[in-house]
Amino acid sequence: MLKRISISFVVMLFIATISCAETPNIYIEDVVKKANEDNVTVDLHLDNVNSTIASLSLDIKYDDKKLEYVSSKSGKNLKTTVQMAEYEEDDGISIEIMSSNGLKADGIYYQVTFKILDENVDEIPVKLEVVDAKDINNNSVNCKVNSGIIYTDENKKINSGNTDNETIINPFDKTDVTSSDKIDDIVNSNITNPQKGNNSYEVKDSNILKILSDGTMVAGQDGITQVKVINGDEEIGELEVETENGNIKRVSSKNEVDNEEDTSETEKENQINSTNEVKKQSVTESGIKISPIVLIFILIVVIAISIIVYKKKYNNKKEKKNGKGN
Repeated sequence: MLKRISISFVVMLFIATISCAETPNIYIEDVVKKANEDNVTVDLHLDNVNSTIASLSLDIKYDDKKLEYVSSKSGKNLKTTVQMAEYEEDDGISIEIMSSNGLKADGIYYQVTFKILDENVDEIPVKLEVVDAKDINNNSVNCKVNSGIIYTDENKKINSGNTDNETIINPFDKTDVTSSDKIDDIVNSNITNPQKGNNSYEVKDSNILKILSDGTMVAGQDGITQVKVINGDEEIGELEVETENGNIKRVSSKNEVDNEEDTSETEKENQINSTNEVKKQSVTESGIKISPIVLIFILIVVIAISIIVYKKKYNNKKEKKNGKGN
């Protein structure tokens, strides 16, 4: 019986260890270009590597009308022997990072310096794509990936929302909805940079509202439901639709609008830090994450049970030997 319990605890320990495995997190840190400087350096971070990755192939993409590649170099304090290779292309850089024993340490693995060509744009995205990631056994590794943003002027407001070319729903609240009004007409009249005629909708509660293929809204029971708006392949916002007495009473956007004045330098720095902290957050491969203290406790229990089992076996053998001697 004790042996079975001991084996069960070993299995639990193994499962707990797997549960604590963390997905590698690869991201480009947001950065603000310093005043009176033409160049800016972006940092490529790797977190939660823990020897999980042995080879990594990355693409860093950017708009060559806004950025010009200047130079790049490997990171520091990586605590492992890393081989790197770089291939420059017209609109990006391909990077290969390899280590036969696996990448052991978190940190900045690569730094790329760009010259700003267009300072009339407040934000310049630097896109990060993982082409391939393998472990030491050449198995594929899933990674969390986040691109970065270069803010071109520290004196301009940092708007973490949308770029000029992004499709968004402007705030609106329409209460004069008629039976002939179609949801496409309402949405498109309040969209910035829409792909016209390419909307689709996901209704949270179909008992309250149904949307026909031609965009006609059909009210069901009285209530309020949310509707996700997808323009092309991208979710661009959410609506709130209220029905009453078989009619559509109100359609409004749920987008938050920031009408405040330009934030202070400290607030802007906090915005960037907050964004970067979100990028740094680890993602567990399981919904369960067991603390190291619990793991240590389980290990101690397993050792204790193993000792008890061993002593019991030893005593049984000793008793049998003494019985034969008598």
